Amino acid sequence: MTPAGVTGYLTQCKLVEEGNSGKLTCEFSIDLEEQKYDFTVQRYDLIDDVTPDKVLGCIFRKDSEEPDCTVADGYKFNKNTISNVIILEIPHLEKKHEGWYICQVIPPLDEKNKTVPCNYQHTETRDAKENDSTHVSLTTAVLVVVGLILVVLVVTGIICRRKIREKVREMCCNSPRGDQNEHEPMA
Repeated sequence: MTPAGVTGYLTQCKLVEEGNSGKLTCEFSIDLEEQKYDFTVQRYDLIDDVTPDKVLGCIFRKDSEEPDCTVADGYKFNKNTISNVIILEIPHLEKKHEGWYICQVIPPLDEKNKTVPCNYQHTETRDAKENDSTHVSLTTAVLVVVGLILVVLVVTGIICRRKIREKVREMCCNSPRGDQNEHEPMA
């Protein structure tokens, strides 16, 4: 499925996750630098695919050897690497990077060369997983400590109860008369 209203030459693109970062690679059938073709990379939201965000735009001006490129926040692009392949880096992949990425040459080269754009759906990053495992480890440690404290309290309570019973038996069963009878000589 391609976002609504997309026109122009769409190229092969691929987004590869590398830990918490990613690289979006667009491969064109021509060398953009050599032919001086302007190009854009746009991101369509997965929910609202009507209005794209311009992620990268490069224009080749007649008076300059290098293209004039604008890059959206959260992305990195080295304009010295433009050829038939462009690589857009995403240093910190986040939920806001989800969407359909479309690489386009402007003006369009050939309407019949449309291909499916690449799609990125955010998954939990390694940091989030590490935070979750740290949270689980901490929770487990707290539960173990609380459990040990409860066991110690119960055992202490049982020992104290036995000692109290022994004291009560001693007081009840060893009356002063019984003590005197033991010490009186027999007649």
